Amino acid sequence: MSSHCEWFLHYCPLAAPKRVYLGDEHHILAQGIGQVIISASLEDGSTNTGVIQNVLYVPDLNGNLLSVAQFDRNSYNVLFTDGKCRVSNSDGHISAVGYMQENLYLLDATTHLLERSYVACAKLPPAYEDPSSHHALVTTVATSRADLETWHRRLGHISVDSVLKMVKSGMAKGMAIVGDKVPNSPCKSCLRGKQTHNLIPKRSDVENTRILDRVFSDVCGPTKNETNSGSRRGHRYFITFIDGHSHYTTVQLMKTKDEALSHFQDFVQRAEVATGEKLNHLRSDNGGEYCSDDFTTYLKSKGIHHERTNPGTPQENSVSERMIRTIEEMARSLLNDAGLPEKYWGDAVLHAVHILNCTPTRTLPDGITPHEAYTGNKPDLVPFRIFGCKAWAHVPKEKCGKFDPKTLKCVHLGFSEHRKAYHLVERNSGRIIETCDVVFDEGTGAKPTHVTIDVEPSTSTQSSATLQESAPTPLKTEKHAPQPTVEDVSDEDELPELCDDDDDSDDEDDEDSKSHRADSDTSEDVPLAHARWLPREAHEAAHAAPAPAPPVVKPRRSARLNNPGRKAPIPADDERYFATSYIRRPRAQSSTPTITKMATGDTSAGVGDDPSETAHRAATWDEPQTYEEAMARPDTVHWKAAMAEELHAFAKAELYDEVERPRDRKVVDCKWVFKIKRGPDGEIKKYKARLVAKGFTQVEGIDFTETFAPVAKFASVRTLLALAAKLDLEIHQMDVKSAFLNGDLEEEIYMNAPPGFRLNANIIWRLRKALYGLKQASREWYKRIRAEFERLGFTMCESDHSVFYKVDNGTLVIIAIYVDDMLILSDDIDAVNTLKANLKSRFEMTDLGEARWILSMEILRDRPRRLLELSQHQYVEKALERHGMADCRPVSTPMAQNQKHLKLPQAEIDPKPYQSALGSLMYAMLRTRPDLAFAVGALSQHAATPGKEHWHALMRVYRYLRGTSDRRLVYNGTAKEKHLLGYVDADWAADINDRRSVTGFVFLISGAAVTWSSKKQSSTAQSSTEAEYMAGAHGTKEAIWLRAFLSEIGQAISGSTPLLIDNQSAIALAKNPEFHNRTKHIAVRYHFIREKYDSGDITPEYVPTGNQVADVLTKGLAREKHEHFVMAMGLV
Repeated sequence: MSSHCEWFLHYCPLAAPKRVYLGDEHHILAQGIGQVIISASLEDGSTNTGVIQNVLYVPDLNGNLLSVAQFDRNSYNVLFTDGKCRVSNSDGHISAVGYMQENLYLLDATTHLLERSYVACAKLPPAYEDPSSHHALVTTVATSRADLETWHRRLGHISVDSVLKMVKSGMAKGMAIVGDKVPNSPCKSCLRGKQTHNLIPKRSDVENTRILDRVFSDVCGPTKNETNSGSRRGHRYFITFIDGHSHYTTVQLMKTKDEALSHFQDFVQRAEVATGEKLNHLRSDNGGEYCSDDFTTYLKSKGIHHERTNPGTPQENSVSERMIRTIEEMARSLLNDAGLPEKYWGDAVLHAVHILNCTPTRTLPDGITPHEAYTGNKPDLVPFRIFGCKAWAHVPKEKCGKFDPKTLKCVHLGFSEHRKAYHLVERNSGRIIETCDVVFDEGTGAKPTHVTIDVEPSTSTQSSATLQESAPTPLKTEKHAPQPTVEDVSDEDELPELCDDDDDSDDEDDEDSKSHRADSDTSEDVPLAHARWLPREAHEAAHAAPAPAPPVVKPRRSARLNNPGRKAPIPADDERYFATSYIRRPRAQSSTPTITKMATGDTSAGVGDDPSETAHRAATWDEPQTYEEAMARPDTVHWKAAMAEELHAFAKAELYDEVERPRDRKVVDCKWVFKIKRGPDGEIKKYKARLVAKGFTQVEGIDFTETFAPVAKFASVRTLLALAAKLDLEIHQMDVKSAFLNGDLEEEIYMNAPPGFRLNANIIWRLRKALYGLKQASREWYKRIRAEFERLGFTMCESDHSVFYKVDNGTLVIIAIYVDDMLILSDDIDAVNTLKANLKSRFEMTDLGEARWILSMEILRDRPRRLLELSQHQYVEKALERHGMADCRPVSTPMAQNQKHLKLPQAEIDPKPYQSALGSLMYAMLRTRPDLAFAVGALSQHAATPGKEHWHALMRVYRYLRGTSDRRLVYNGTAKEKHLLGYVDADWAADINDRRSVTGFVFLISGAAVTWSSKKQSSTAQSSTEAEYMAGAHGTKEAIWLRAFLSEIGQAISGSTPLLIDNQSAIALAKNPEFHNRTKHIAVRYHFIREKYDSGDITPEYVPTGNQVADVLTKGLAREKHEHFVMAMGLV
């Protein structure tokens, strides 16, 4: 509590004042709530700066109070001894120190006023903390905070003692308990699910000295329920495999016992690979599934000793018996708590085992879980949510209309078995959905009230489903019920009532718009690869999954509809705050500064509210486009932390000075740009917020002069990687943090403070360094980094000004930069490490180690075989999903053979979706997909006035991508062909609109393409010879550039570069200048090929048309020829 309003950040007036009771039962009023920044002095002389959350503003309070109880609830320890008060975090690091004065403990700390305090307006997660300091007064966003009962339910109703033990001992990451540490009443779900009278020994009769020394196994089943139909997927048994050393448990569902052997084989293979250990003993009972000849033969082949129990002595396999009982009890409690029918027992069993592996067991030492004993890593409980609770799965924007709901109401069934995602069942359709984009509501979770989904026959293309409350009776489905469309057809069954709120009570089945076939194709049908968001009607016609319908030309809309987040609740009136003898003395009137709170949309934030508790998200939806949108989303806390990181970087770089707004100068505005960085599997790696100046408001000659700054060419990067495969070079990567902040500004530029942090309208920023978005920012950064490279002895390549090289005592080091991404190649790892150390001493950088990702390309290496692969599989999959083609039927070529497209005078369809889909293809084509070059080039000519025919052709390219999404460029360092090889071709008069020809060329190093082009010629050729001759001139320019680039980095080519052309007359024109009458009308620039042939740089050579690889860059081909040429470009 504090009486100093000027100290507050994010100050929010309380809708109704709260009473703070004094020792004499009198009370004073708290009028607002917010955050206060403090710097605490520590005993070693250092300081620790942090943000105190949920501080009450009490004007009449005489002093400032910190609550010991609140410290305790947030996992901080407070120790009073020797006249000192020490506050430490859960790791034991001291965060603040207080000293006794007049029988009170006063914290040795100072507050930060609002000047230059933007950086503290959001709390930082651990990844953003200063690694040199372990002090923190702020609860990090990587911790999931919930009360004891919620954690008890999340963790499958394990004992309360076990929950408390996990938090106290730090056995898992991401746990924090708020509220009372003692349950208010017994858990009824536990009483229903766990009562028993028989005892089974909990310990094995043997010692297991290492992982996989002995595995215990048993089969449970068959399950019996009212319908005797097993689980929702027809499973009636489950088999367990328990590692005797770690007690890590693996479970598999089975329809029959005959599946036991296949599951055991799979378990052995996975476990031995994961642990590096070999399985020695298997203990089981004498069940037929374990005693079959096939099972015995497999055990002998693997050298596994089979220990069978004696008849009538199940205690000899007590580990399995006890584990099965524990799994059954937990699964029964989960189902009971969720109110789900027994058909979901399989999901409950799988989730129960997941929980058991992550929670303590008496057979292991204190402070360790089976997961940690087996893997060496503490389990992370942040993703855990109550089984059966309400969940909303996000529908990608490509799958719903402008005004359609963006979420599907679901029930949480645990985690996916095959990917990092949640396993959900949709309420309306009963279909299974696996996604990482989920919002949970555990507070209104499922109750033990059953609902039957009655599916009625319908003559429309979309089935209907209605929810009706009923008693817990067996499901009855109409005979003519439409077949569900996604995994597990039988899921249209009983589901629990989820206490609908007002905002989602009118659920409707999601409906995709009808679509049209892109074009006819004779290729064979390919099974669907993904079916998560497939509409019901599409599943019925799965053999002909259509492309999205052409977008209709629509009038532009001036604004979007926003769905603001709910206001956080205010504590009830009976929540009272107490202070002792701290009534404030009257003071002189002073002008209290007006504090503008961040526009979070939360005008009545309650005391103690945590944004992460309002709505948890395992991942985000599409990135927010504005600051207001970011603050209205459930993942607000992550964006606040990302903005704080950016502003911390500004403060560290001394980016700006706060000045009063000038009257005679234009002030540049700014905006936040939000981005989510994901890993190879699509998992969220980082939330990134970047403050960008609106450079378009700058005045040329005053705010800026020159703006050009180079970045590495894609061709340069691919060439360097191809050489790395050939020469076995080290390839490392670094990232410069806030790169543009390292560039000094020569001009005087004024800018508004960031949105959400404009504390005083009259106070703005005068920029001292470059900022993203300023027209000169990239140039100033390039000047700075170039100067640093030159200081270290590097030379800039004239062929590519973003590539630098140095040869020192025979050691080659090459650097390529693309804005803030840096690729380092060398034949000496020590030289790489030395360069990294030098750069880190000058800039704040992240060392990414061996390069894995560069410019959205995944780098895969097999160094012993000298292979290097470039892949954009992840990007292609996202592009397919983004444009509604994730489940389309693949075709074998991107464009039909001899297909031509007329140019329209005006658009038949809305150009924006066409341009967006085309841009996604171009992004892939420019990096790793030369096979798309001709199709993208041809369709780009219609971007301004697209028609339905063009749209269908564009969707055909996506259908081609569907079947080739995993294709990658493979550079083979042992390839035997020449160092540099070029193919050049032309398709004469190919464009039916103006009869100009199309040029295509591709150059290969290490057996794969490093540069390519498919482009319409700028003038009309009078013959195929002229077309090929002009194409040769274009290919010659690229060959000369490549030769110069290779020469500069010490890889000069001896002899001429072969230019393979399939037209003898064009070759003769290039080699024999006496044919003057036939070439005098050709522009002089095209005779460049003659000059370079005479100088010995290139040699035009003939190649048969059947072997002309560049043919695929000039026209659509039949499947066999297309595939042949694509493979020849190293794209496999």
